[in-house]
Amino acid sequence: MAWKNECLTDRVRVGVRASVGSSTTANALLTSPNASEGHSSEAYLALGGIDRGPCARLYSRYRTRTMPQKCFGFCLLLFFSSVLLGTLPADYQTGLLLEATTYDWCHADCGPFTTESALICVQVEGKTLIGEFNLDVNWRDYQPQLQAAQGKSIPVRYDNRSVWLRLADAKQVHFSQRYDLDQMKTPACTAEIHRHMLRSLGDVKRPATVPADAILIPEGGRFFWHYYSWVRCSFDEPEHDNICTYWDKAGHKDYESHVVSEKDHRPVSQNDLQVDAYTTRHNEVRLRNGIALVPDGRARVNGKLVTQQPKP
Repeated sequence: MAWKNECLTDRVRVGVRASVGSSTTANALLTSPNASEGHSSEAYLALGGIDRGPCARLYSRYRTRTMPQKCFGFCLLLFFSSVLLGTLPADYQTGLLLEATTYDWCHADCGPFTTESALICVQVEGKTLIGEFNLDVNWRDYQPQLQAAQGKSIPVRYDNRSVWLRLADAKQVHFSQRYDLDQMKTPACTAEIHRHMLRSLGDVKRPATVPADAILIPEGGRFFWHYYSWVRCSFDEPEHDNICTYWDKAGHKDYESHVVSEKDHRPVSQNDLQVDAYTTRHNEVRLRNGIALVPDGRARVNGKLVTQQPKP
């Protein structure tokens, strides 16, 4: 390690600006056939340069053109490593499995390919998480355990993208978080899905033909394709029920539905007709007070109520 000690003790030697005589001497040293490394340094000093000795030679030896890129890449590696380490899934926590169901976007018509997936909705640490798992050959082994665990406590761990459930037989099942499939029946699960859908929609411009008090209903979609509609419910005095009017995303009137409260099959007052966008689906209206609206069950012809039934 003699070079290291020499680097530490080496002093920067500054040459005096060369005069005519010194320039001649330097040129003679540089062009001399017997010029050695020491003579080259003397010539460099004579011309007014700075000789840093072995340190400069080591830097020149190991310096490459790609050194800045390598340093930048190393800094990026450190940054992303710290981010990934900060998002590692936590240990298992006790959660509540609200719902477990299956969904097949091809409706079993794409055989022999498997297009069915399992969906779970779980609450843990004050969060509602939706997960999807593409079914495999082993799914039938632990599907009954998930079905039996609905509404019960279950060990859960999660990160920003995944959810893991530990079943009764200690088997760990991995689910990918997904919030664009509106297939859940539990209101809390539907609300979480719609919350993500509305966030992805952003600020939607209301068509001029849609009333100001109509509520936007998200209907899914991914990437650049998003689907939604509008709904407004009111009290229908002549027929003594509620009427919900739907508009498509372009503002065209779609249809009207006559509904009543699911609780007592009576119309809901106008003050209580506050549609909840987080739990309402197309043709499945839920109010903010938790009441669901269902069809009134009365016959109509061309939208008009049939008051007299034909005789048998």
